[in-house]
Amino acid sequence: MEQEKTNSYTYFSIGSNGELKKKEWYYTFVANEGSDFDPAYITKLLGIQPIDSWMKGDPWNKKHPRHFSSWHAERSEKDRLDGEAQCLDTIKNLKHKIPELMQIKEQYDVGFTLFIVPKIHNGETPYLKFNKEIMEFCYLADVDIGVDMYIISGENDEAHKGEEEVTHCYTYFEIGSVGSSATNEKGAFDPDDMTELLGIQPFDNYMKGDPCEEGYLCRSSSWRAEKSDAGRWDAKAQCVETIKNLKYKISELKQIKEQYDVNYVIHIVPWVYQGEQPCISLDKEIIEFCYLADVEIVVDITIISGEEAWADEDYYKGLDAHNAHAKSYDTL
Repeated sequence: MEQEKTNSYTYFSIGSNGELKKKEWYYTFVANEGSDFDPAYITKLLGIQPIDSWMKGDPWNKKHPRHFSSWHAERSEKDRLDGEAQCLDTIKNLKHKIPELMQIKEQYDVGFTLFIVPKIHNGETPYLKFNKEIMEFCYLADVDIGVDMYIISGENDEAHKGEEEVTHCYTYFEIGSVGSSATNEKGAFDPDDMTELLGIQPFDNYMKGDPCEEGYLCRSSSWRAEKSDAGRWDAKAQCVETIKNLKYKISELKQIKEQYDVNYVIHIVPWVYQGEQPCISLDKEIIEFCYLADVEIVVDITIISGEEAWADEDYYKGLDAHNAHAKSYDTL
């Protein structure tokens, strides 16, 4: 039997806003007043055929009706492991429908979400990045981003069922040179200048030409700050904490981009143990900051399973490993 491979897909969703309410021994989602809509109307207005849709009151199963309305469309499975390419494929038609999307929000109490659904097999991780084009669409159309992750556990996971949960996630902000500073001198910067201008202390930084490891010199500059591990596995809360000071520094960040050829990235780094999934979503506050400051988001997933998971007692080693991997070197 051929081994299953990691894959990812994306789609766009329009759904009723509402809240979870307790019904005896279970919870059910109850739509807000004014959030019900006819999916056929959405299809006609946008001129896009859905992959799935229903209206509040439609049959869900033999006993229960649907409690909210939903419309899903523009699913993409492009390039299997490339979530960025899939997101761009999903929004390629929708980005020309922003006035229509705004009309829908004026008529109904609904939310828009760009969903990324990675199904991870045997530790193989997809590439999840949200670039400027994706952020611009989400900002202008008021779209949230959700990562609905499925971890397909390895053979060794059974031995550790019931043990302490150790999945965790952290976020941080990075200013980094575009390309290699060996060929792009404008990308080289002094990290101390970033610290002085922003008034924020980094937890890690290096400059082109600084000594790195084993006789190598750094080929680029990097400045990393505002690391958060709030809530252990709640990436949205961590992103909000990472940007809480930076969102007041947008003019300074724009000044840096005018002076240097650099990229801004919010790194989301989930370390997933035994299939326990972190909560990764990006709301309006995060997307607005990324759009205004020209910041990309990268989700760097590490899957730990079996004996390997329990050999790592200090999960902050993950940050060290990630930082070392991110540096580029030049031989002395």
